[in-house]
Amino acid sequence: MAVAAFALLGMFTDTWQMVFIAVPLFAVIMMLLGSLHSDGSWERVSTIAIVAYCSGLGVLVLWSILTASGDAVLWGLPMSMGVIFYLLWPYTAVGAGLLYALVFDRTIDEKRLAAAA
Repeated sequence: MAVAAFALLGMFTDTWQMVFIAVPLFAVIMMLLGSLHSDGSWERVSTIAIVAYCSGLGVLVLWSILTASGDAVLWGLPMSMGVIFYLLWPYTAVGAGLLYALVFDRTIDEKRLAAAA
């Protein structure tokens, strides 16, 4: 709820950085909810992978935000857009799917058994 309020405040104040930084925060919260066991405990390997992935996502988002007003160029694009296009986009397109598969594989049997009971 706090992350949504933070992003909403950014939308109302027209502060795109607040909205953009909420993305990795939403990601870590939603993915951690996905790795939660039915007894309320966290699946260890999935939790470590999620935190590592979202930390990388956060670094890329912050890098893009911090270089938005500079004159630096990354492979022909302004640095902030280059980070998004060349690094952040492939990172999320490939990494999120692999992370989902890992979490799903490690938690599906328990969730299926809990739903059947």
